[in-house]
Amino acid sequence: MQQTDHLHSKIARATTRLAQLQAQDLIAAQRKALRDRQQARRDSERRKRRLAELVIAAGAQDLPDAEVTGALAHYVRERRDHNLQQQADLSGQRLLEAMLGPPSAP
Repeated sequence: MQQTDHLHSKIARATTRLAQLQAQDLIAAQRKALRDRQQARRDSERRKRRLAELVIAAGAQDLPDAEVTGALAHYVRERRDHNLQQQADLSGQRLLEAMLGPPSAP
């Protein structure tokens, strides 16, 4: 009888320890998910600020929202044209260099 009590006690302690470890793993996973969501939100906010800066750099800040959106949507649709894409890229690089100076070497 004493042997079975001892085994039951060992099983109970092992079960409790397993539950504690699983709870710790769950908490760690939840914290990581929260950190990941917060990082994604910060990245999204940073990207939105950067897009706003680019609209200003292009001199489009005074255009109506619908016109800016329409122009961008039109470009995205027509972007498959390689010449148009190269022309827009080159023009954009020139505007950015005029605003920020030449890119620094990494």
